[in-house]
Amino acid sequence: MPRIIEGAKRGDMYRIFPADLTLAENYSRREINWDHVNTLAAQIADQGQLQPSNIHVDGTTPVLVAGFHRYHAIKKLNDEGKAIPLTCIVVQ
Repeated sequence: MPRIIEGAKRGDMYRIFPADLTLAENYSRREINWDHVNTLAAQIADQGQLQPSNIHVDGTTPVLVAGFHRYHAIKKLNDEGKAIPLTCIVVQ
């Protein structure tokens, strides 16, 4: 689990592996488009992640609240053996 400083504040940036994130219970407002995830994974592998995903911190636990397509794209790359963390910004 990544070390999240207690009292993390809005705007703090972290690089967190998908396995170390908790997904928000409401998950996502829209359905995951797996074709988009595959395209995004290829783009991230080539160019890196261009926009951070949004998290809030529950105590010391990072909870993903937005950027689920990016999460799934980077998770796919990690499942394929590439060690790529998700760049996240605290939005609480």
